[in-house]
Amino acid sequence: MKRDITLSERSKELMEKIGNLGNTELQLPAEQPYETLPVKALIHWLSSPIGADKTSRFLLQSLRVSLLEDLNNSFLSNNEIDKKKDAEASWNKKFLFGLLAFAGTIVAICEGFDGIVSILGTFTAIPAIVTLTAGLAFSALSVIVFYGFDLLAISSNLGVKIANSPNLIDVLVEEVEQIEAIRKNIDDSYADESSSENLELLKDIAVMLKVSNDALDDARASYKNDLNNPSLNTMKSAVAAVTGVLFFGSGFYSGQSLALGVAALFSTSAAVPMAPIILTSLIVGIASFAIYWYVERPGLENLVGRWCGLDKENIDKLADEELVDAQKHGLKRLEDKITNKIDLQTKIADLTKSLEDVTVALAQACSKAVVQPQQLTSTPTMGQSGNEYSFFARGRSQSTGTLMTLTAANQSLAEQTQAACGQ
Repeated sequence: MKRDITLSERSKELMEKIGNLGNTELQLPAEQPYETLPVKALIHWLSSPIGADKTSRFLLQSLRVSLLEDLNNSFLSNNEIDKKKDAEASWNKKFLFGLLAFAGTIVAICEGFDGIVSILGTFTAIPAIVTLTAGLAFSALSVIVFYGFDLLAISSNLGVKIANSPNLIDVLVEEVEQIEAIRKNIDDSYADESSSENLELLKDIAVMLKVSNDALDDARASYKNDLNNPSLNTMKSAVAAVTGVLFFGSGFYSGQSLALGVAALFSTSAAVPMAPIILTSLIVGIASFAIYWYVERPGLENLVGRWCGLDKENIDKLADEELVDAQKHGLKRLEDKITNKIDLQTKIADLTKSLEDVTVALAQACSKAVVQPQQLTSTPTMGQSGNEYSFFARGRSQSTGTLMTLTAANQSLAEQTQAACGQ
């Protein structure tokens, strides 16, 4: 276990930004961004609560996440750290991404404009300016939907990151992920530690992780309440309904084109206002709307939530009761396992010392019981014989008692070892 944690560039930049705020109430783990930080100082700072305004809290929370990542990297080898780093996308992938983004934007504009115009075109009384305005509005909406869904999928497939400003919920979710990663690394490595000092340090880290995880409970409750905000739900429903018109218009136009093509095979006078053509267009439009409503609408509502800093997927990662309970149970169990190993090592050390004391006592008792050769060849008197007999009896009694103590200590040590293996 490393005693000093190497700070990343991100951690040093955040410490510098917080220091430049000029708020003396904001405590930092170090007065200036050093290259390394003692792990005990890091544990102490991460165990402290965050009390600050909204801007400062975001920076402090980001610093906590970055320092947790630095702590997690201390458990990894250089190769493992290199694997964690995302590979930089090549220039040709970036060029392809830009080309697809431009092409998708053009297609989205056309689809949005054509979808609403095809619907309004069936009503001859609507002025052209109204049709044009609606076409432009739905074109913009179609572009927003493209950037919120399809463009994200394209960036994921090509491995090109889209730069965006993170919200507080994103930072909190990243903190949960770092806590889980550190817990797993400690769980994998604590059994190989033989140093009591290292085990105590790992226990302190486990306690810090538990405190940090519990400190997120207030944020969890707050985000769950905000997610059920009536105003937010109203906004989601309104955006979903308006976007539904876009999908209905796309299906309506597709159905209209199909009906006109089929009708042209049987009659040269087929026109849009004909009832069969309008009916076919409505059926296809309703089908398109139904697919959107049950497949893509939830994602669109989550997109609206992201605009407000309330990404439902991230809130579920942060506040899902089953995930939270599992993580709390894992952290508590890790602390208990490390504590049990520390207690076991302490008992083994005490038993080893007892065995050493018993061995020394046994050696001393045996040395007293040894009779010099010249004493054995002499002819003792009755009194001397009685005294020598008493001496041998006393020595044998001491040796027997010492051997019984040694046997009991060995048996106790074997039981402790067996219990440890059983755990």
